[in-house]
Amino acid sequence: MRTSGQIWDSQLEAVRALGYPALAIDLPGHGKHAASRFTFEGAFAEIDNALSQLGLPTILVGLSLGGYTSLAYTAAHPNAPIIGVVAAACAGDPKGKPIALYRDISAIVNHGFTLFGRGLRHLRNTPEPEPGPPWQIVTDSLTELSGHCELDDILAIQVPIWFVNGARDPLRLQAKQFAAQARDGASVIIPNAGHDVNSESPQAFNKILLRALSEFTAE
Repeated sequence: MRTSGQIWDSQLEAVRALGYPALAIDLPGHGKHAASRFTFEGAFAEIDNALSQLGLPTILVGLSLGGYTSLAYTAAHPNAPIIGVVAAACAGDPKGKPIALYRDISAIVNHGFTLFGRGLRHLRNTPEPEPGPPWQIVTDSLTELSGHCELDDILAIQVPIWFVNGARDPLRLQAKQFAAQARDGASVIIPNAGHDVNSESPQAFNKILLRALSEFTAE
């Protein structure tokens, strides 16, 4: 959330070095799509485009919001050419009151920043900036997630799912449970890493990712 496909540069380099084609996409509201609003529908369209470009059996890899999105897409598209999912930093079901509360707080913070910025620009007689919703991304994303059940996605998915989490990430609490519920699941914990596990421990994450590529493509 609030990043771009550039967070995957290390993974793209490692995967492509072994001859695998790979793409890192920007979800709506992120990177080159920063001026748009995040929805699952829009995110699914970006994944559709990437799958069309690759034209091959594909492994989806996502971190946090991207992980939830990858699982949701795979569950909703059983005929898509997906042979596995690596879901990082998303082993906590977002459905429920905590996420909804965080969403509402985010909306209030976003509105406050907007009003403060308008007042400051009015005092300084400066123009309004180009549209871009930096904090609205959080509100939009949590609105989508708060009504979504990750476990339902996991139960619907027929391909392997690896849950990869940093040992210090609070969103790893249900990793073992989710892996056990998956048709072919595994939980991998990377020591000394937090939520941004692929950036904080790129070598360890890449090792896991390349192993997943080897095992998923062999099935």
